[in-house]
Amino acid sequence: MPQLDDNFAWSFTKLASYLECPYAFYLKYVVRKEDDVEMENAFGQYGTLGHKLLEMWAKGELREEDMAARWDELYPHYVTASFPPFPKDQPLKSFQAGLKYFSTFHGFGDIDIMEVETKFTTNIGPYLFRGIADLVYRDNATGGVVIMDHKSKSENSMKKEYKLYKKQLYLYAKHVHDVWGIFPSILKFNMFKAGTMIDIPFDKDEYDESLAWAEDVIDTAFMEDEWPAHVSSYRCSFICDARAECDAKEDTRR
Repeated sequence: MPQLDDNFAWSFTKLASYLECPYAFYLKYVVRKEDDVEMENAFGQYGTLGHKLLEMWAKGELREEDMAARWDELYPHYVTASFPPFPKDQPLKSFQAGLKYFSTFHGFGDIDIMEVETKFTTNIGPYLFRGIADLVYRDNATGGVVIMDHKSKSENSMKKEYKLYKKQLYLYAKHVHDVWGIFPSILKFNMFKAGTMIDIPFDKDEYDESLAWAEDVIDTAFMEDEWPAHVSSYRCSFICDARAECDAKEDTRR
C-alpha cells in the first residue's frame, strides 16, 4: 500500500485521525489527498459556524448584541447535514445551546487580542506541522498570555478526550513561543456548546512531553504499511469524513 510523502504537512487533526483509525487517515490523506472535498457531518458544520461568529467578534466585525441573531440567521445555511437519529431531540438542543451561548456572550474579560484564527507553520522535530490558533490574547488582569481554542464538543465527549486535546494546545504553544518569544500562562478551551470554560495552567514538562508524543505518532505513521481499520458503528456511520468510500464499515471488529 502507498505510504506518506516525505513532505507531508501534519496537524493536530491529522494526528488524532491517525490514532483514531489509520485506515480512514489513509483514505483521506494518502489516497484521496488532503485538498479533496471531505464528507461533512453536522457536528463539524456546527463547530464551523460557532468559530465563524467568534472570529467575527474578535476582529470587530460583529457586535456582541448581534451574535445570537446571526447564529439564528446562518444556522440553516451552515448546518446542512443531518445529526445522528439518536437522541431524537439532538438537533433542537444543539441549536438552542448555541443560541443561549451567543445570547449571553460578553467577551472574555479585559484582554488585548494578539491573534485571531491565525494559520501557522512550525516544526515538530524534523516534521512540518500546521495549525490554526483560534484566539491568542494577553489577559490584562494577570499580564499572562492565553491560548484559547473554541470547542463545540459536549462535556461528556470532552471528558473522554481531554488528555488528547490538551496536547493540541501544547503543540500550539510552540507557535506562540516561535512568534512572540514567550510561553502562554494559560491554555483554555471555550466549550461554547456546553457553555463552560476549561483552564489549564501551562506546564513546561507537559509541553515537552506533548512535542515528544507528536513526534512519536508521526514516526509510527511514516513506518505504517498496513493502515488497519478501527471500526466503530457510530463513528463510521455518522462522523468519519471518509465514510463514503470506506470498505471496512461492515467489519465487526471493535
